[in-house]
Amino acid sequence: MRALRKALALAGTLYLVTVFAVVAFALLVPQNDLRADQADVIVVLGAGMEPDGTLHASSLQRVETGVELFHAGAAPSLHFTGGAAVPGGPSSGAQMASLAQSLGVQIELISHEDRSLSTLQNALFSQPMLRGAEDILVVTDGFHLPRSWLSFT
Repeated sequence: MRALRKALALAGTLYLVTVFAVVAFALLVPQNDLRADQADVIVVLGAGMEPDGTLHASSLQRVETGVELFHAGAAPSLHFTGGAAVPGGPSSGAQMASLAQSLGVQIELISHEDRSLSTLQNALFSQPMLRGAEDILVVTDGFHLPRSWLSFT
């Protein structure tokens, strides 16, 4: 009975810490007045792919969203991130850039990095290609926003 009480107390504490962290993040993340049509570049983060280069559904959705924003005039260029699923294989960044080109984005308006294997590496390896970009519009999934925000700020 004592062990059950301890487990319940631990679970309750973890729940409260999680709720606090989510609320704190929502309150502390700076609210940017940037309108979508004011970004310098749209950065689309990779979300995985198969070893043969087939993009996962979440990567496909992110590319489509980035291209929609681009066509809507949100920014004058697109940048894609993501390394290879297997050594020597195609990179997610290159596969996503190719898909964007097939969706009507001119190749000279697309850049990509192809070495990253994490969100932090997405930001670090993209930095040289994003020089001069002050306002970046990042395309990712909701669960990925906190990590993305921390990596790109």
